[in-house]
Amino acid sequence: MGLCSIEEVHLEAINPSFRNDHIEGLVESFAQVAHDIKSPLAVLDTIITTSRDMKQNERDLILSAIKRIKKISSDVLNKRKSIIESNEEICEVNISQLINPLVNETIHLMNSVPGIVINSNDFLSNRFLMVQVRPTEFKRAICNIINNSVESLEGSGFVDVDLHRREDEILISIIDNGKGMPSQIANRLGQEKITYGKKDGNGIGVFTAKNVIEKYGGRLEITTQLGKGTKVDIWMPIFYAGEL
Repeated sequence: MGLCSIEEVHLEAINPSFRNDHIEGLVESFAQVAHDIKSPLAVLDTIITTSRDMKQNERDLILSAIKRIKKISSDVLNKRKSIIESNEEICEVNISQLINPLVNETIHLMNSVPGIVINSNDFLSNRFLMVQVRPTEFKRAICNIINNSVESLEGSGFVDVDLHRREDEILISIIDNGKGMPSQIANRLGQEKITYGKKDGNGIGVFTAKNVIEKYGGRLEITTQLGKGTKVDIWMPIFYAGEL
């Protein structure tokens, strides 16, 4: 019997709540390690890629190993996120207070990148509009879409994030002037795990975001034109509306 099997038997024999705490503690520790190795891996990746004193087959082997370590690291961090989200309760949240800090964080990160502009247009700032969601999960879905827009710019351009009210719904529009995509690809986004123009893309971001949005009674619509840009509209039902 291997160590994993012994651990599984031991965990089954103890109190379920303690077992959950034990597992979550392990995941938290692994997530910290996964986070801490990202920087040295990036340095190692750069050194191997630019080194001239190495045979190509050796370089490919090492880069493949680095890529696998990065994948394991990413999986651990995603597992941690899913545990946090699964334990989070659905609650009523002011949509402006949910989205604006996320956009401001993106603006701050992009300030050091010349040629990229992130604009936030909140037309709800004087309104008290609540949605019912798990905040962490919903923010991650929106963040995935914003990140896709930024990546589509390929070094220069803009991303606008607009908040509007449309009768009994909130409209979150994420607009970019990036490379866009063919209509036949756009029509399948969110329905299949497909991607377009991303070297390491797997299509999971939009696919997951669409499922999260629909789970809370919303819908996601994508309009795009190759070479012109993309607009993603997220419609969410208003749980409660009032004036600030």
